[in-house]
Amino acid sequence: LDFYAKVAKNDKGYTLSNIKADLSGIAVEGSAGMDLSGARPSINADIKLGDVVIGNKAAGGTAAPSAASSQGWSREALDSSWMNALDFNVNLAAKSINYEGWNMAQPILKAALNAGVLNLEQLQAGLYEGQVNLKGTMKQASAKAGYNLNGSANLRDVSLEPLVGSLTGNRILKGQGLVSIDADVAASGLSASALVNSLNGKGVTTGKDIILTGFDLARFARAMSTETKPGDTVMGVWKSSTKGGSTQFDTMDGDFTISEGIVHINKLDMDGPKAFLNTTGKADIPQFTIATTHEITVKGEDIPPFKIQISGPLNNPAQTFGQGVLNDYISRKVERKLQDLLSDKLGGKLGFPGAAPAAAPAGVDNGAIEPVSGEESAPAQEAPIANDNEPAQQEQQQEVKPEDAIKGLLKGLLQ
Repeated sequence: LDFYAKVAKNDKGYTLSNIKADLSGIAVEGSAGMDLSGARPSINADIKLGDVVIGNKAAGGTAAPSAASSQGWSREALDSSWMNALDFNVNLAAKSINYEGWNMAQPILKAALNAGVLNLEQLQAGLYEGQVNLKGTMKQASAKAGYNLNGSANLRDVSLEPLVGSLTGNRILKGQGLVSIDADVAASGLSASALVNSLNGKGVTTGKDIILTGFDLARFARAMSTETKPGDTVMGVWKSSTKGGSTQFDTMDGDFTISEGIVHINKLDMDGPKAFLNTTGKADIPQFTIATTHEITVKGEDIPPFKIQISGPLNNPAQTFGQGVLNDYISRKVERKLQDLLSDKLGGKLGFPGAAPAAAPAGVDNGAIEPVSGEESAPAQEAPIANDNEPAQQEQQQEVKPEDAIKGLLKGLLQ
């Protein structure tokens, strides 16, 4: 600790001017005064700091908050006796403050502690290209331990990806866009665990110009609109058609409530030119887990709405497809394809109206039919029938049994 200040004594206490200090690499300057004439010491200070790093240094968060370790939130009582030990009125400004991955630029803080009540009048800072404003009060929960908290948070046009990283402790989302949040929260308890479990409140969120990278819903829709084989899984089609893509959303609109530490996402709608995404679910802060459902509607495509579930640890959730609508969609397309193939290839032999003549199907060789591919509206063309100079070959083709042809069709379909 390097410290320099000009000290003067008066009838109530001391004043410190021209403060210049280095606190473990943090530059400090300003002025302060201490009044010792009352029941408690009272401090007034106007301080400017340099770059301050507390805890995790990674901007945007790369690890779970330290309080939520693998053993859970700490149940050790929080000492709050200091709140009755002194009073203070502090104005503080800094070049930057990085607190547990929250990287705040040029923060300004005004706070006052009087008779055991801390009033955060203002905490304003730049945050990930936007602004954050916090206000609130804090009191002792008991004579010596714990806290009662009430506060409000307002975020304006904050960059999406680093914000999610700070909230979850990991960069679980890739993309860009600006989001705004207004929230009111309250909590009370003797420990960090008690505070988190008592957390309640509500809020709304909006956003604009959002691009989520890692999946292209339009490309996925095109893949699902083509012929899909029974051997293909929905997840397989998703992974093969969306890798490395992106999806644009023009607006975001959502609201949430908080009860007993659980954030209930009542709605989070994202609307774009090619897709609409509706999110519901919850984030369990005491357990540090998330469970959400995302219903996706692809615009202008013959694809029914489908769902993706996200669940698991808040900083490393797993993504899975819900069962149902997409599997049904694939089944219907396969059924239509099989019907078209049977009608086209075997209709004449089995007597279907309007079917092709009862000649041998194209591509038959030793009782097997080659795999057929293409759009439903464009079935594979027939191969020419053998000429009269090859009667033996023509007779052999005409002897193909329907059940053998069906086996050949299924073999081709399943490849």
